[in-house]
Amino acid sequence: MQTLTIPKSLVGKGDLVVLPRRDYEQLVSDSSKEVIKRDPRIDRELAKSLDDIKHGRVYGPFSSVDEFMASLRRNQKRKKK
Repeated sequence: MQTLTIPKSLVGKGDLVVLPRRDYEQLVSDSSKEVIKRDPRIDRELAKSLDDIKHGRVYGPFSSVDEFMASLRRNQKRKKK
C-alpha cells in the first residue's frame, strides 16, 4: 500500500478532492457535453409569442382578477363574431 502525504494547507481550505481516475475521466468527458437539449417546439412558440408582443397582440396588465375575467369575456365575444 502506498502512502501519500497531503499538505495541511490543502486539507484545511477544502481544496482537496480525491476521486478514482475512472470517475474523474467520466466527469471531465461529461463536462464537455451539452447537458440540456432544447426542444425546437419551445423555440418556435417563443418566437410566436415575441412576435405577438412586438405587434401589440397582448392584453393587460390587470390589477385584479375581475378585470382579467372581464377582458377575457370581451375578447371571447370578439373572436366569435
